[in-house]
Amino acid sequence: MSDPMNCPGVDVPAASTLPTIADIADSELLRRAVHNARDRFSRRGQKHPRWTAVQNVFALGSTFSHQLCRRFDLDPDEEVSR
Repeated sequence: MSDPMNCPGVDVPAASTLPTIADIADSELLRRAVHNARDRFSRRGQKHPRWTAVQNVFALGSTFSHQLCRRFDLDPDEEVSR
């Protein structure tokens, strides 16, 4: 097999132009994690409040878990399933 870097007509972007995790703001990564948090201790299909999933994922108490949900405009009492 030939190296694609040496093949004529193959456009390979330079490594510096590829996106990296550093290109995503910490607040955006945190928002994604809070939005997708699911309680790993509950059974599949079983619904639970979002704040309990945030509590378990981030090792926070209930007050901070509620606040973190609200920070990203999510209802902490919304029932989510695993």
